[in-house]
Amino acid sequence: MLKTSTNSTSLRAFAIVSLVGFFFISGSVSANAAYVVNVSPAKNASAGIFTCAEGGKCAIGDTGPGGGRVFYILEASTKSAWHYLEVAPDAWNSGKADPSTPWCSNSESFIKALNTVATPVRSDTSSLIGAGARNSKAMLASCETGAANIASAYNGGGKYDWYLPSAEELNQLYKIRNALGIFASGNYWSSTEVAANYGKTHAFKTGFASFTTKKTCAHVRPIRAF
Repeated sequence: MLKTSTNSTSLRAFAIVSLVGFFFISGSVSANAAYVVNVSPAKNASAGIFTCAEGGKCAIGDTGPGGGRVFYILEASTKSAWHYLEVAPDAWNSGKADPSTPWCSNSESFIKALNTVATPVRSDTSSLIGAGARNSKAMLASCETGAANIASAYNGGGKYDWYLPSAEELNQLYKIRNALGIFASGNYWSSTEVAANYGKTHAFKTGFASFTTKKTCAHVRPIRAF
């Protein structure tokens, strides 16, 4: 509690500065008397009060800023623009089951495009954690429709940076799938390309990762980094 002068201009200035500093101010001023100002910290001023969705610290299974569930936490010692991965919730596909689609279609003649071995999407699509966004960007540059297109079109939580997970990101998702919600028992596409005709999938029933022809339909579940 602060007791100050009767200068109303000072009160206004003090209020502005204090609000910027995350304080709430309350009080009253009388015409010919000193006024009393009550100062208290704002609700979320202290680190750790924010929820994961609000930008605070996250734990596995927490709801992230995009409305998904956190499934991977980057080691604190790792320098990166992101620290967590979240997966889209069960109902992300308008309440329906995860969609099933071929990996990529980069022409109207889909089968013909797949059989053109000389035209892979990108020879350096990575399997590593953290590579899914870059992989998906490469896919979007070449694919008119497909798994990455579906994943990237999702905008849950008002976020527009969802993408198709890399093979290792998908593997991390598989490891704790039972704690995260409902997944199909079939294969899920990753954004990792093996060759012109093949991409990596992960079977959520058996846990096996495999090379799958791009024309084969497999399920899609978007993720995002934050």
